[in-house]
Amino acid sequence: QTKQDLLRVACAWQRRKLKKGTPPESLKSLVPDYLEALPQDYRSGEFPHLSRLTNDSSEISSTDWDMNGQRQVSLTVPTN
Repeated sequence: QTKQDLLRVACAWQRRKLKKGTPPESLKSLVPDYLEALPQDYRSGEFPHLSRLTNDSSEISSTDWDMNGQRQVSLTVPTN
């Protein structure tokens, strides 16, 4: 479920970037025009995180839970 949630956020990120010409500064700015709400981790209640990696890319990440405990799941999105 976490990967699907991050994919929805990444698609909203791209739609917003295409419409405005620049990437969003925060994931919260995607609501409500591009997402109804940001997905929350079902155990921790945390929202996905946005981190700038380079001038050309950012990372959207979240915590996922499996049988071995928690792990980080992330997607890299282009910023230009």
